[in-house]
Amino acid sequence: MDALKSAGRAIIRSPSIAKQSWGAGRHKKLPENWTDTRETLLEGMVFQLKYLGVTMVEQPKGEELSAAAVKRIVATAKASGKKLQKVTLTVSPRGIILYDSASNQLIENISIYRISYCGQMHDNCLPT
Repeated sequence: MDALKSAGRAIIRSPSIAKQSWGAGRHKKLPENWTDTRETLLEGMVFQLKYLGVTMVEQPKGEELSAAAVKRIVATAKASGKKLQKVTLTVSPRGIILYDSASNQLIENISIYRISYCGQMHDNCLPT
């Protein structure tokens, strides 16, 4: 726990450390013209990621509620101590589909009509 606190303090003092160590080559930025192809818009964008979990929210919108939900998910994932599951996420006009990358088994298929709010969160949802 002390190691986490000292790493957090180092990042607070020098945010460039976090960018160098955590973001180095792991994620690619979407190209500016990703929406130019009709297939991308109809079939959706596919992302490879690690699944933290899912939780319910009290109301269907709000940055604060979304941030609190993400904090709960992250805390639960850390407390479990298990290795995170690698998944394939497809986001399309039909909704969100989540598959296990290893077994190709369906985990979640959420219709676009069940999605009432999407938030863009950064540091405000990370646990302290």
